[in-house]
Amino acid sequence: MMKKIDPFWVIIFSMLAFRLILMMSVGLIDDETYHWTWAKNLSYSYFDHPGMVAWVIWPFINIFGDHRFVVRWPGFLIYSAVLAIVYHLAKNLFDVHAARWSTILLFFIPLWGFASLGTLPDMVLGIFWIALVYLFWQSVRPDENRWSIKKSWLWIGMVMGIGMNAKLACCLLGLGFGLYHLVSLIPVESRKHSLNTLKSPWPYLGTVITFIMMTPILLWNSENEWATFKYQFARRHTEDFGANWTRWFQFIGYQSLLMSPIIYLLMVLTLIIAWTKLKKENWRLMATLPLPSLLIFYYQALFSAYKPHWSGPSYMILLPGAVFIYLNGLKSLKLKSRSRVLGLFVAFFLVPLNMLYLPLFYPVVPKVFAATSSQPKSWQPTWDFSNEFFGWVEVGDYVLKKKSQLERETGRPVFLAAQRYELISQLTWGVTQSSPDSKKLWSHKPPVWDLSTETSQYLFDQPILQRLTNKGSDFLIVNNDKYPRDPRELAKFDSCTKQEFPIYRQEILARTFFIYTCRNFAGF
Repeated sequence: MMKKIDPFWVIIFSMLAFRLILMMSVGLIDDETYHWTWAKNLSYSYFDHPGMVAWVIWPFINIFGDHRFVVRWPGFLIYSAVLAIVYHLAKNLFDVHAARWSTILLFFIPLWGFASLGTLPDMVLGIFWIALVYLFWQSVRPDENRWSIKKSWLWIGMVMGIGMNAKLACCLLGLGFGLYHLVSLIPVESRKHSLNTLKSPWPYLGTVITFIMMTPILLWNSENEWATFKYQFARRHTEDFGANWTRWFQFIGYQSLLMSPIIYLLMVLTLIIAWTKLKKENWRLMATLPLPSLLIFYYQALFSAYKPHWSGPSYMILLPGAVFIYLNGLKSLKLKSRSRVLGLFVAFFLVPLNMLYLPLFYPVVPKVFAATSSQPKSWQPTWDFSNEFFGWVEVGDYVLKKKSQLERETGRPVFLAAQRYELISQLTWGVTQSSPDSKKLWSHKPPVWDLSTETSQYLFDQPILQRLTNKGSDFLIVNNDKYPRDPRELAKFDSCTKQEFPIYRQEILARTFFIYTCRNFAGF
């Protein structure tokens, strides 16, 4: 008799297969190419973030070449590992049903499904973040499988150290660990273990191990005036002055959309409920581990610029609790177990949010706009986010041909340039894909010059004085309809002529690139 196929595994492997197809079907977005250029110029650390994202990309592109599937493959492996850890964590904390639904939802919640396609610092952070939560649970679980304090904190120290090399936000989880043990001093039954933990040398030795493993970050920053720490812990939090409640509510709206409104509300409810169940270790973990990071990111959104995905790892801790509440109900709120009404509301929001994938395969958004708008000619290609995945390889091919043509005409070298990190990295990717000899193209790193004074990793790869050695040279400078700034606003030239280079998808205008031929660079 044939063994019955488990639908859970059908869903898991089907969704993984879909992600593989998607990885091969669409181009890289700005941050993907930015971190790919890091991997082409390997370092201890980098300005924006530590070096882990570049380190995990580097072996793949060196073995298999500079292809979009190859750049995304480390992210796919990391995402698969995150699924496995979330499954085991949710099973440990609650039960197998919570584990299964938590894992499935990771595919369909936009924050972890659509937004986790590439190999990005947040994806790399995610694997160490959720691994640390799992390791911490092993140190406090109330059964006979609890790890010793020594074993737990040696592992936590090492994984935290590696995680810090992915993204400095990993340290926020350490605040959650400390909060857990402080709260654990209140219930009599948990007080002894937490006191023993806090009195033992192992958490402090684990912290020392973490700092030792941060050596690459500390080395790079000591050579670069501590630029990462100044940016991440000071400048990024002081980009505005005073509370901005409009921005804060906008942040709440983004959180709701990235997780779907009902699931977001369930997670908020989970955090609140967890603080009423502190006597139980699993709920205490839910209450304390995500709280410090959530408070910091919600505060950040009120007083300065933010990225809506920063809080993603924090919510990943709350997901199993939210699923458990849905599956088992909540008497205090008269919420029935597996409520059909709530389930329908979840589906009502998740289904349209997952239609985000459709425009990647076909330009449906402008067609819907044309069919439903009273002013179809007012459509702007920049309104369709999916267009950002297309066009750079074609631009790179054209720019290389134009560069060769100009060099033949003038008998002097022509340099490629852009004026934002997104444009620099994408143009670098485009010309690398189109060049018959990419190794020669990368004789200086990257092969596209940054003709601005704005701070990014390229300011360290190409210091201002090095850029000024190109005085008197001619440049081809590329930007687009998303970043259309005239290059003469940031750099001086004798003359610049502008050429439009449109990109079409299914005969619909998707993007317009602007290629400037600028003569005789005269500085900034």
